[in-house]
Amino acid sequence: MAITDMNEKPFRPFASFSIAKKKHGIQLGGRHHRIWNALIISIGLVLSAASIAKAAERSKPPSGVFNLNPLMDRSCIQLGFLDSDSLIKEDQALEGTGLPLRIGVARDLGGIDSMWGQEEATPEGGWIWRLKIVSPGAYHLRLSIEGSRMPDGCSLFVYGNNGLADEYSGAGPFKNGEFTTWAVDGDAVTLELFWRKISSQSLSRELPFKIACLYHAYRFLGGLVEQAAHEGLCHKDVTCYAAWKDQRNASAMISFTSFRSWSVCSGTMLNDVSNDHKPFFMAAHHCISDPKAAKTIQAYFYYYTNVCNAGGADLGDSKNGAVYLAGDSAADFSLVRLTSGGFDGVFFAGWDTRVFPSGTEIACIHHPKRSYRRISFGHITRSTPNMWRINWTAGVTEVGSSGGGLFTRSRHRFIGQLYDGISSCSNQSGYDDYGKFSRAYSLGAKAFLGNAIGIDGTY
Repeated sequence: MAITDMNEKPFRPFASFSIAKKKHGIQLGGRHHRIWNALIISIGLVLSAASIAKAAERSKPPSGVFNLNPLMDRSCIQLGFLDSDSLIKEDQALEGTGLPLRIGVARDLGGIDSMWGQEEATPEGGWIWRLKIVSPGAYHLRLSIEGSRMPDGCSLFVYGNNGLADEYSGAGPFKNGEFTTWAVDGDAVTLELFWRKISSQSLSRELPFKIACLYHAYRFLGGLVEQAAHEGLCHKDVTCYAAWKDQRNASAMISFTSFRSWSVCSGTMLNDVSNDHKPFFMAAHHCISDPKAAKTIQAYFYYYTNVCNAGGADLGDSKNGAVYLAGDSAADFSLVRLTSGGFDGVFFAGWDTRVFPSGTEIACIHHPKRSYRRISFGHITRSTPNMWRINWTAGVTEVGSSGGGLFTRSRHRFIGQLYDGISSCSNQSGYDDYGKFSRAYSLGAKAFLGNAIGIDGTY
């Protein structure tokens, strides 16, 4: 890592540090683990009566509001290049092992304190500390934060190349000092720590948080409709099937971090017996296996084409996080409750707890290889206590489809989530296995979704 040396600085709100400058170590990749066991409310900075942003929006960081000069080079940490080709080859070698689709890895930064950044006063008596981190070649970046203890009147703003920031305060969105920032696009992320007013009570000798690691996405999070680049050519665009619009709108691609990897899977929003729009979301356990991973979820509900086999498929904004409610590895399910985010136009899918016979016609909605939403049609060929086995008549699944919702074709009710299988566009007769919703229901989901044999969905 190349880091420009820093010169002496004028008055600073932190006490001076008498420590030697040190180079930060870099870890080029997180290891794959074959066994994946077991909010933030983002508000705009109120600097004036006109600068209030909605909860789901990003806003200008303080430096933009106060029109401060750009950061100097000495306040920029430049990491080395990742060998993304080797990481992709590593991913390809592990396809078929049941792991989620990895798009990024953790990079260690070492100890970062106030000496690394640039500080300056604001015209209204506040103080700003800024630091930029560049990870060349990244499509997106996230930061893992630990030990957040920001005092009242102090907030951390994080933003990428577009200059619009998310705000974090106190002990973070989950009140425990740990959180992962929302993804920013591009190869640079800037942190701004802002004290609205300087006082002895609001200052600390060190930064009131620690950067545990930086997540570097070496794959683009989404895909392009015009370029069938990642997924196979036999997939079916869900937008072409108007009868499945509601179930399409209940489905999402999820992005999350776990075991030092940044990965994507699929999942489904579920209704409860009260029809009260609590955001219960079903994912695969081999994707989301514990509360820590659930807290990092970003769910992309609007990632589908606006025209059958054409038009755009925009990821849209996603700032969710989730509370882990119930899960089991044998039935491969994890039920979570998303903690924030707008759900306009999102459908809360109905479900059915019955056991269906072989031959029952079904459909699955999913995101193969981080591509836009697809649908596959087939039928049940086998039933075990925990799993359905499915064979396809149109469409298949691929890595990234994990957790995709399985629905009955008769009533369009949710009955399971994708675990694993051998189907692909080069093996369209191959089977896939799905964790049974009936089993998930008896193993803990019932306590949250309510008592019923089955229910319909709702907007």
